[in-house]
Amino acid sequence: MQDQQVIVDGVCSVASEAIKFDDWGIDVVLTASQKGLGTPPGISLLVASQRAVKVKPSSDDSLLGR
Repeated sequence: MQDQQVIVDGVCSVASEAIKFDDWGIDVVLTASQKGLGTPPGISLLVASQRAVKVKPSSDDSLLGR
């Protein structure tokens, strides 16, 4: 079995609800500026755990969509 990554779409919850990144074992949280943060649209934010940062695709070509 492969290691699984937990990725959260936190567009409405970031800055509105507590996100217990470490307690819940979250690897990546994605959000946007216009929802929970209440700022103008156009900014995407990503927070990644050390484990997520260390993940490397098996082939560099996969990063290019080949």
